[in-house]
Amino acid sequence: MITNDQGIVDEANGHASKLLNVATAYLTGKPLLLYLPQRDLYFRLFEQVKLDGTAHARVMVRPRDRKAIEVGVSITLLKQQMRWCWVFVHAAAREQERGMPAVTSIPLSSEPLAG
Repeated sequence: MITNDQGIVDEANGHASKLLNVATAYLTGKPLLLYLPQRDLYFRLFEQVKLDGTAHARVMVRPRDRKAIEVGVSITLLKQQMRWCWVFVHAAAREQERGMPAVTSIPLSSEPLAG
């Protein structure tokens, strides 16, 4: 997903659409914050990207009409475009890929994902 520097979605692919349970066409122009209930963490990530150009964390995502889920996110500043690239990965799927059991309940933090 690509947002502007204010967190408004400029582009979203089919994976983002499926994750957020919203048609791709309807994501464009919407604030990403609508789908991220952890506002404090969201703003801390924004600050980290402004300072370092990148940030990684586990966050809760609230899809439309569905229960919130935990995902990993990597955010990269696209300096030439003044836009941000957000890559979301289901946390349980990432752990299963590594041969680790899925964790159904873990404390959330702004700690980087191992990887």
